[in-house]
Amino acid sequence: MTDRFVSKGAAANTASTSTHASASQSNRAHHRRIPNPSAGWTGTAVRLLFGVIFSIDATLKWLPGYRDTYIGNMKSLAASEPSWLHGWFHFWISLESSAPAAFATLVGLTETGLALVLLLGVARRAGYAAGVGYTLLLWGVGEGFGGPYSFGATDVGTGIIYALLFVTLLTFAPPARRERLSVDRFLESRLPWWRFVAEPHAVDRVNGAPRVEPVIVGYHAMK
Repeated sequence: MTDRFVSKGAAANTASTSTHASASQSNRAHHRRIPNPSAGWTGTAVRLLFGVIFSIDATLKWLPGYRDTYIGNMKSLAASEPSWLHGWFHFWISLESSAPAAFATLVGLTETGLALVLLLGVARRAGYAAGVGYTLLLWGVGEGFGGPYSFGATDVGTGIIYALLFVTLLTFAPPARRERLSVDRFLESRLPWWRFVAEPHAVDRVNGAPRVEPVIVGYHAMK
């Protein structure tokens, strides 16, 4: 009988010790610094760096050297392409030869607009999607799909890389409330409908979208 009471007492002490250990671990986890996704600047730095590069590219499109040789460069590129692509380039050359200055201006306006989207963080959803379409068109027309099929080719062109960067931004862009140095963050707080232009992800465009991230929700649940 005495041994049974001793055994029960030891079990109770063990359970109490285990409970205190669990509580201690819980307290340490409670006070541990939880990574806050809103504290990072990595995404913003990538967007701004890409914006600087794109703004340089856009500036070059407004120089006389580009505008004066717009159609000439396209014809030179088409002449070096394989015969099975001649129809593609003939279509674009015929279309743009009627008003080369207008098309050169349109290119300059498009790249300037995309540079502002990146530098200001404004209209990110619409801007990034437009960036994907424009850079793919630039790659297909202005760069001849990079010309990997040509003798002596060393790369596949920059247009496809730009397109993939826009796809990456569109896929991994945080909500406007966590986007650093972003005009979207300011506009959404005053114009609720702006989220349909700004938010790349559907969950952030619906009414009553979550205002905190799951890791933070879990953190508060521990309190």
